[in-house]
Amino acid sequence: MGIAMRWKSLLVLTALGALTLASGCQQNVTADVYARDIKDVGNDGAELKVDMIISILATGISDECDKPAGQAIVKAVAKAFADAMLVGCKNIEGSMNDEMRIRATSRLYRYASNGEAPKHLVELAVLRLENSPPGGTLVAIFSKPIYRHLEKQISDINMMAKLDFEKTTFTVNLTNDERDPVKTLTFGGSFEDEVPIDRDTGRAIEPRQKIAIRLGDVKMSTLSKDGAVPVVALTATK
Repeated sequence: MGIAMRWKSLLVLTALGALTLASGCQQNVTADVYARDIKDVGNDGAELKVDMIISILATGISDECDKPAGQAIVKAVAKAFADAMLVGCKNIEGSMNDEMRIRATSRLYRYASNGEAPKHLVELAVLRLENSPPGGTLVAIFSKPIYRHLEKQISDINMMAKLDFEKTTFTVNLTNDERDPVKTLTFGGSFEDEVPIDRDTGRAIEPRQKIAIRLGDVKMSTLSKDGAVPVVALTATK
């Protein structure tokens, strides 16, 4: 089956403190995806390139932007994804931390039943079961081996910096770019538009409407431990 590579879906990885000092700083991952992309990937196996913007906060990190240490950080991130490039650095007003922004490339693909190992540190996959409604289930994928390798590389660059994926929050902004309403199912243990969802909850998303689904602490722990958790399902589309 041919693979159509497209750029439409944008996964924004805002890892606030993806490199953190010993005092720690929460990481945040925000993914912008579209209902049509999930449906297309689930139906025909199209694979999409996904951009990830990684925002790294640390004291004095802007001073490392054009220096060997900063370049080494970018190279380390690039090895954990398909590619990566430095976007820029800046001082954050009113904060002890500075910001380094890196654009990395991941993917959105159809979940393989043969247990295909992830290619990148963080990915999104669509699980589509036989005879299931058009659409599919969006699954967050995390690679522990890639994480451990990147963690060692970062430690070699800066012994005071560390990765702390278990303290990450993960949010998917799902936009309905179809002409008709799309029915979704948000799984329990999440927050939908910051409202706690304690059990699987369905709703309809109107055209051009966007909802934000954030994984709770237990689901983030499961993602870190097991490498995959369901985020949201499209239960009906036209």
